[in-house]
Amino acid sequence: MAPEGLRLRELAQERPGRGAGRVGHARTINPRHVVSSAFRRWHMAGVPMTIELRGLGGTLTHGPSGARIETQPPLDNGGTGACFSPTDLVGAALASCALTTMALVAQREGIAFGDARASVEKRMTPPPRRIGELVLVVDMPREVRPTDRARLEEVARTCPVMRSLHPAVQVPIEFRYGR
Repeated sequence: MAPEGLRLRELAQERPGRGAGRVGHARTINPRHVVSSAFRRWHMAGVPMTIELRGLGGTLTHGPSGARIETQPPLDNGGTGACFSPTDLVGAALASCALTTMALVAQREGIAFGDARASVEKRMTPPPRRIGELVLVVDMPREVRPTDRARLEEVARTCPVMRSLHPAVQVPIEFRYGR
């Protein structure tokens, strides 16, 4: 696929009124606009989730599996802090996504990968409240060879959740080996 675009032939017989009488008439099409409907369906497939709020507490339900997570605002924002807050789930999603994505890539590429662990600390900004920083520490499996470290670290730094975060959110990551 040429970066400048694709050359598609439009024969006058197939498209009356466009290039009529000029057999071999061509136009340039941006390749980003040429996407199959199957590709679009796969990339735009949704995962249904619901939340039921009772007072300040919520129950999130994952549509496909029925798994549930309870949420509650943190103490410093008027809640009980009895379970995950919605912003806590963002940090948990980042840690989970980084580990899971590394494990998937390792499996696909035949890279040795064992059990891993991550911890994340969420730091909020002063009002208006938002996540200011997510400090991620990843304890990598002993099985990861030194030659594979850079590849897996880059995978974690570019996981889907990381790419979805607002650029203003700071995300320092420490990778620890041999623990």
